Amino acid sequence: MMKVNTFNIKYFLLYMVQFKKVAFLTTIFPVDNQYINIFFDSLLNQTNKEFDIVVVNDNYLNFDKIKTRFNNLNIIELKGSSSIAKNREKGLRYIKKNNYDVVIFGDIDDYFKFNRINKSLELLETADVVVNDIDLFNRDGIICTNYFSSRLDNLSMINIECIMEKNLFGLTNTAINVSILSDFKFYDNIIAVDWYLFSILLLNGARAVFTNETSTCYRQHGENVIGMNNATTSKKIKNIINIKKIHYQFMSKIDPIYIPFLNKYNNLAKKVEKVDMESTCVHEHLLWWEEV
Repeated sequence: MMKVNTFNIKYFLLYMVQFKKVAFLTTIFPVDNQYINIFFDSLLNQTNKEFDIVVVNDNYLNFDKIKTRFNNLNIIELKGSSSIAKNREKGLRYIKKNNYDVVIFGDIDDYFKFNRINKSLELLETADVVVNDIDLFNRDGIICTNYFSSRLDNLSMINIECIMEKNLFGLTNTAINVSILSDFKFYDNIIAVDWYLFSILLLNGARAVFTNETSTCYRQHGENVIGMNNATTSKKIKNIINIKKIHYQFMSKIDPIYIPFLNKYNNLAKKVEKVDMESTCVHEHLLWWEEV
């Protein structure tokens, strides 16, 4: 049997990565300028500098000042649309139309390990989707490192069954080969846009790999739609049930495998109107939408 030179393969893949047209996609909205500066600083400090930053601007004023401050970065500004979902859709449509090979996602209030671009590109040579680990932090600093690694092994493959009732694919810790994006539409009332997008991609056969060799520093604050390991309240449970119900309404139109989930959360939504509910999840490190 011929012996494979893994050293040569590794450097061949790194060589091929240099020819990728790469976009880093985010949405900016009125938010603390400190968050924005930390976000762009982390992109400025990436080991791989060959990428554009596509920013969908949702009513953030004086963005020109940010572009001037970070003029070493190639920042492309798009005007925002009517909703969170439509902003994401607009950014992705721009990226597809302009023939980018790879899109890497990140939230404006987070920041990223120095090798995020490089590691994403490396793994996308053999996978369609890369989902990286997250480190939780707040104003006092890092709370928890490698949060997902308590549940997932490095380089493990993630299939659709893993995200039927929960999610770990956020639009801040993922990257995809743009070629797997067929025609798509994000409806205005979808809240969990990331869960919807990656559910469709995995249903369509996309190969997704998890890595803890790079990370997103995921900010924990009151403006998050959902945090990690926050205290679970009845109000939060009701919100999660409603979001999951909406998710399953749309997913059941795509694949009937989701109909039982839709029925379950329709029933839960009726019950929660009458009584307070508690979390039903036993995991210490909860994934997104996993409390119920």
